[in-house]
Amino acid sequence: DKVVEALQPTGRVCVVYYEALQLGLPMQVKRLAAFLGVSLSQAKLDALTAAVSFNKMKAAPGKASLMLRKGGIGDWMNHLDEASWARFDAAFDLALEKSRLAEPFRFFQASQVSGLPPPKHEWTSAVDPREWSSFTRATLEDGLVVRDGLIVRKASNPSFVRPTSEFLGVVQPPGTTSALFEAEPGRYHLFVAGVCPWASGVRAIRTLLGLEEVVSMDVADGQSSAGWVFLEGATCNPWAGRDGPFFIHEAYQAHDSTVTTRLTVPVLWDQKLNKIVSNDSWALTKMFATAFAPLGNNKGLSLLPPLLADEIEKTQSRIYQGLLNGVYRSGIARYMGNAEGAAAAATEVYAALDNVEAQLQNSRFLLTSDAPTVVDVRLAMTTFRYDASYRYAFGLSGGKGSILSPDSGYPNLQGHARDMYGHLGGDVDWQAFRQYYRWAGQGFKGPLPCLEELASYAAAPHARRTP
Repeated sequence: DKVVEALQPTGRVCVVYYEALQLGLPMQVKRLAAFLGVSLSQAKLDALTAAVSFNKMKAAPGKASLMLRKGGIGDWMNHLDEASWARFDAAFDLALEKSRLAEPFRFFQASQVSGLPPPKHEWTSAVDPREWSSFTRATLEDGLVVRDGLIVRKASNPSFVRPTSEFLGVVQPPGTTSALFEAEPGRYHLFVAGVCPWASGVRAIRTLLGLEEVVSMDVADGQSSAGWVFLEGATCNPWAGRDGPFFIHEAYQAHDSTVTTRLTVPVLWDQKLNKIVSNDSWALTKMFATAFAPLGNNKGLSLLPPLLADEIEKTQSRIYQGLLNGVYRSGIARYMGNAEGAAAAATEVYAALDNVEAQLQNSRFLLTSDAPTVVDVRLAMTTFRYDASYRYAFGLSGGKGSILSPDSGYPNLQGHARDMYGHLGGDVDWQAFRQYYRWAGQGFKGPLPCLEELASYAAAPHARRTP
């Protein structure tokens, strides 16, 4: 650790893990080439990878075949029972808890990925994620899966500050041939999670614009100690046809074998270039509503009218700060032990709800009286989750109470949510909402809100009309 720490700023150290070579030799060859300043074409990379594979070297005559180990990597793991694993983990933590070099071994040498959720096709309305196995959030450092220290309980009572998105590529409209990313059917794939309102907003806009056959999609089963997981695998290239599970870190690593990034969704994947375009939900929302829109089956719908673009940006900024991200600033601060920060953020949430309630008093939608825009989609995906999760898992029990229930303290927001549910209902994963209770809601001991009731409230008729 001391040697690496001393040399890291000079760019003169590259740590290579044997397990990483076994799991993804091409990716590690690219890492070494980049470190040495060697430019490799795809053909040279393929040839070099084939030449230096362990099987190739074992089969070759000379010293290489004699020096290479004969056993299978990781075979020792097959000889440990559950009790032995617990002893091994305890000894590892005692000796190496603070070692940065040892951190990737938590992933490489685990008996299995911990904290896997049940497959989503097995979920029912009675699902209670508080009973699922726990998980530790993961991130990527230098292309390696390690524990994420962003959202953890700490004695210092820190505030939660959401980092900016790392991937900010832009898809240009069809016919922009000079663009790196041009909208075209079948080229792009969307990774989302049903629990995430922002990813679900992108998913819903894809549906509203009739882009299902243009951009393919996979929905995660949930989080694990290796990040978002798709238990049945990914349906896009280069992973299509491979058995699951697929982890979102594989897409980030395929984009850049040395990347340091959070493991977030949504992710827009370019199957042509094998690159991530963007993992920024607001940027993707606008891309789908503009660049991809001409390719959809609902060309008459304009979710981001050019004349409203400035107002849409201002509205998004306002509701994002106080409400869309405000619920997370409150809930995560509470989870991290920062009661003062949680209370301050909660106050902002309630103020934002009051402001939106007032704004909707005289207008059917946020900015127009006749048609929703992208900010209405973003708002609705948060309000759908408010009663199901945020009020209890995030401790947001103040304000004027419920949004969706018949005794709603926010009648205009309730009407707006019902109005929007008629457009978005097919992309609302009610059962997925409960995944907040898996981590932030562990302290909530009461029965979880009834999903059937909430869904029926959302589907109820609304009295909102276009003037």
